[in-house]
Amino acid sequence: MDENIRLSLEVSFILNATENEKNSIKQIGKFVGTNSFSKVDVDGYYGNLMHIITMSITESQTDATLGKILKSISEKDMGIIMTSLSSSTDKDGNLHIRVDKQSILEGSIKLSQRDPLKIKIIPRLTKPISIDWVKWYSQRLEDLRKQYRD
Repeated sequence: MDENIRLSLEVSFILNATENEKNSIKQIGKFVGTNSFSKVDVDGYYGNLMHIITMSITESQTDATLGKILKSISEKDMGIIMTSLSSSTDKDGNLHIRVDKQSILEGSIKLSQRDPLKIKIIPRLTKPISIDWVKWYSQRLEDLRKQYRD
């Protein structure tokens, strides 16, 4: 891993008022490795109450959380992540991955655009460097997946 790059994670998801808030937060927190979260209440499109939950994963926990996600994901979904790196990485080097919230609550993990758990991988540079984020993520994700599978 490049010593000039530190990663942290931000995980966010929406809970509808009909979902078990306490259980969902507990299970997702256990999965991503934190019990710390913030909650914002908002009105949904039809006036229903919704909660936006955000969990921040510190640099020290990021590799373990990413490793857990990457080792649990199917080969097909990993292929999708790898082939969509250029469209999933923003200009600041943040990588965005969306996984199915319900699958995590059921103990598995798969990619999904519907009712997603949004995972934002945030790189922080310790000194200014020029970097090809797509190439860097391609190597880093493969390395993490291999490390946590073994």
